[in-house]
Amino acid sequence: MNIPGVPTDNLYKFVAITGMVVVAYSLLGPWRQVDHTWKEVFDLKTETATLTAEVETFTSEVRFRRELMRGQPTAPLGSAAERADRISRQNEESRYIEEQNRRLQVANARIEGNREKLAYLVKRTATLQRLGLAGLALGVVLGSLGFAGWYIRIQRLQDRRLVRETEDDGPSEAPGQVGGAGDEAEGSGS
Repeated sequence: MNIPGVPTDNLYKFVAITGMVVVAYSLLGPWRQVDHTWKEVFDLKTETATLTAEVETFTSEVRFRRELMRGQPTAPLGSAAERADRISRQNEESRYIEEQNRRLQVANARIEGNREKLAYLVKRTATLQRLGLAGLALGVVLGSLGFAGWYIRIQRLQDRRLVRETEDDGPSEAPGQVGGAGDEAEGSGS
């Protein structure tokens, strides 16, 4: 595959093509980044919603278990084995509640981290969009100046020179005509 080189014959073409490259990059570069960023945002929102549901479940379960523990009699009733069993269950419930509280703290910390990351991603998206617009404007200005300079200062002069050279060469024969008018006369007389 033969890739054409960058035009180096004049500055205007170079500026015009550079402007078009900047326009293309300003449209495609930020678009890809914004697309990737929004995919991250959707993933974070899904994870945050899942964690929020887990937190609500943990909270409800901890409240329920605490209410059950409060409702149990505290006065020593029954035999020593029954009391030991009740104390053991209360200790298990306390450990379970502590474990659920730790899970709640972890889930809440992840939710807070996700919120901070979401805020950052939204800011990054806005910045990418602004940079894309700035690049687009710069590319259009460069392309316009380059093409205008090339046309006004170079192409018009080349067109005039070509017209002069064509006029200086004289009239040319129309395509398909061979010879002059005398050839027809000769051909019809034979």
